[in-house]
Amino acid sequence: MDHVFVYIDGRNFFYGLRSLDPSYTDLNFDFIKFSQLIKGYNWKNRKLEKIYYYNAPLKQELGPYLFREQQRLFSRLNLDPLVEMRLCKMIGRIDDQGREKFVTKGDDIWLACDMLQDANDDKFDIAILVSCDGDFLKLVEYVQHLNKKVENAYFLNGGSIALRKQCGDDAIIGIGPDLIEECLL
Repeated sequence: MDHVFVYIDGRNFFYGLRSLDPSYTDLNFDFIKFSQLIKGYNWKNRKLEKIYYYNAPLKQELGPYLFREQQRLFSRLNLDPLVEMRLCKMIGRIDDQGREKFVTKGDDIWLACDMLQDANDDKFDIAILVSCDGDFLKLVEYVQHLNKKVENAYFLNGGSIALRKQCGDDAIIGIGPDLIEECLL
């Protein structure tokens, strides 16, 4: 039986959802069902063991409603024993037009460290990386060097071609509206 760990880059996931349809939101999304679907219900030799979810809490002053909804999402995820949340920092930065923009810091390195440690400790056979971020290319190479399979779940209208190539044709999972619709609450 293959043991499967899923690593979800939450911020990247949010923007991927919005790229498919601006009305999509991760606040009313079933990440557990999504992880089961991308793992493959029909793959009897696969067992979903863990879901890591990386994101940063929104600042309450940015909008009380969104803050509350995100807290509800985090509470829902915390109730599932399969899920381990990694909450990073959200940092404000001033862009070229003088507007404040918020970026998530620490999520990519935390995801990379977790996946490498888990691979090194032989905790999984297959890692599913849910991200379109090409910065994870070296991570995938290192994990594969440890004789682990890495699959890349990416949004159909974007993502890193190099990352998908590194994972291989049999290890890419396209995320489109049909899959998303199945997982909306």
